Amino acid sequence: MTDVYDAAVAGGGPAGAVAALEIARAGLSVILVERSSYDRTRVGETLPPIATAVLGRLGLEGALAGSGAVPSFGNESAWGDAELRSNAFVFDAHGDGHHVDRRRFDAILVETAESAGAHVTRCAALADCMPLERGWSLRIRGGARAAPRTVRAAFLVDATGRRSSVARRVSARRELFDHLVGVAAQYAPRPDSRSTLVESVEDGWWYSAPVPRDRLVVMFMSDADICSRRLPAAAMVDGWEATLRRTTHTLARLAGARRVWGPTTVSAVTHRLRRHGTDGCWLAVGDAALGVDPLSSSGIMRALTMGEAAAHVVVRHASDGVNLTPAYERWLDDQLADYLHERREYYELERRWPDAPFWRRRHADTTPSPQHGPVSTSHEATFAAGSGDSAMI
Repeated sequence: MTDVYDAAVAGGGPAGAVAALEIARAGLSVILVERSSYDRTRVGETLPPIATAVLGRLGLEGALAGSGAVPSFGNESAWGDAELRSNAFVFDAHGDGHHVDRRRFDAILVETAESAGAHVTRCAALADCMPLERGWSLRIRGGARAAPRTVRAAFLVDATGRRSSVARRVSARRELFDHLVGVAAQYAPRPDSRSTLVESVEDGWWYSAPVPRDRLVVMFMSDADICSRRLPAAAMVDGWEATLRRTTHTLARLAGARRVWGPTTVSAVTHRLRRHGTDGCWLAVGDAALGVDPLSSSGIMRALTMGEAAAHVVVRHASDGVNLTPAYERWLDDQLADYLHERREYYELERRWPDAPFWRRRHADTTPSPQHGPVSTSHEATFAAGSGDSAMI
């Protein structure tokens, strides 16, 4: 007998977990399919102070304590010149930010959804999805049941991160605004500082932040073609070390620390998923819907709020048949416009390397024109596309 649900969520990152949680709380049946068992490191660790209020509104305050979150006291940056400047959170109305272990943080969010009534299938993948006259027929591979199985769902939510695997199956396309990738590693022990550090360099910029278990995550952000030259796959570690030695503040922060994980690569492209029309009972959330530059420090926050908004669309559809997907898509367009404006302003502040390809591309981007293409990661083929709903920073 085929199991039938009001909604199915593919991907168990913050956006997918919150969507499933809110759908379950509304009394609807929902299945969440997550390809991992949350046993691997996930990139993207920092929540700004306002995230505490959002988590509180969602009843998820325990996710911070449960994940062993480390307080974030502010940001430090060497951007526009070599001087290191600080922006403390001491005067923020929401208090400190937090550095979290994303592996544990995401797992707690999904466990909370499960406690609320969501059916969670870990170590599984959505192998196929076929539209029906009403809803979807979904083939799930993996999980506790060894054999593939088929379920039906009235509504489908894609929370698979920049892979957008569900959207790809329904012929959605995405607008690409850059080809940014991140190369990440972890070091131990972490420094005494609890601040996030951003340092711009000729080929891009570096990010580092403390995380639980006495670790420091370090990332180099640049375009895919630049990274392929600086950090070729055949000599990734040597390239990483050589590129790191060109920094000042990041290198100093790592004094006495040893690399314990990485380097590994993830996609960080800015993109906006586009559907064909507004028909079809599906939508995308998190990085599957709108991928942003980690410089915005808004990935996890956007994922939480998108998950909440998506749940509202699903609940209204189930309760009275109202189609809110057009309004949801317009809301995402507004977020994209605001984000592109902020991104342009921040990159304009760095003018030390006007002829360097990375910065020349950002400075020429006065009115970003999207590059239309199918949902894929072909340009970033040298690198991994990133885990499901892996909001980066």
